[in-house]
Amino acid sequence: MLDLNPSPVRVSTEAARKLPRLVLLALLTVFILTGLFTRDLWSGDESRMLAEVLAMLSRDPATWLFPMASGEVITEHGPLAAWLAAFFVAVTPDFISQIWAMRLTAIVWFVITTTSIWYATWFLARRREAQPITEPFGREAAYREYGRLVADAATLFFVSIFGLVIKNHEATIETVELAFGALAYLGCTWALTRPYWGSALAGAASGALILSSNLLSGVAVLTGSILTCILVHGIGRLDRKILTMLVTAFAVFSLWPLASYV
Repeated sequence: MLDLNPSPVRVSTEAARKLPRLVLLALLTVFILTGLFTRDLWSGDESRMLAEVLAMLSRDPATWLFPMASGEVITEHGPLAAWLAAFFVAVTPDFISQIWAMRLTAIVWFVITTTSIWYATWFLARRREAQPITEPFGREAAYREYGRLVADAATLFFVSIFGLVIKNHEATIETVELAFGALAYLGCTWALTRPYWGSALAGAASGALILSSNLLSGVAVLTGSILTCILVHGIGRLDRKILTMLVTAFAVFSLWPLASYV
């Protein structure tokens, strides 16, 4: 599938001048920190997450395996997001409010999402199939410079588009789904050069998505990852890669039901 014609894009060395890394990090930091701590609860989803976290910390330890809110067992999603939020609330000093401590997890999910998008796009954009047209006198951008340019643009596009659709400032299931979806994307691109490590990462992200969201979301991402590898490599050589994805996804997800059973 990757044996395609070179990209028709024309990018010179001057146009692919590297964006200072500190500038990109500053933009992302300002985006995620703006409005993160200077506000009340925004939505019912965030309020329910806080109730779930407080129940974990104030009741029987079994609530870590069977999360509850308002006296009812949570069945709409898995407990992974609440586990991390409860950990942050438990370890932060007393002068930090519980709401602020819970919202620190939003920073974690945002870092996972943006990092996965940047590196996955960089892996793809520096491949031979994606390189721009060769210009006279060798003025076209080098493959690493071109890869950074596309990766920076993809990350900034994500912030400007999904930053408005998905409330990245909230510690909700949607931000967790986005993070593990992006991590699976990174695993699929990494599998182009490291087939088994990339497949394991994509499978682990799918299993973590089931553990944090629901079975349908995780299976959808796992299916997409398997189909991506099939389209790229062909079905004949994929037995071990598919098995790696399935085994890692099951291993990550099974931690919760096995612990609950015990």
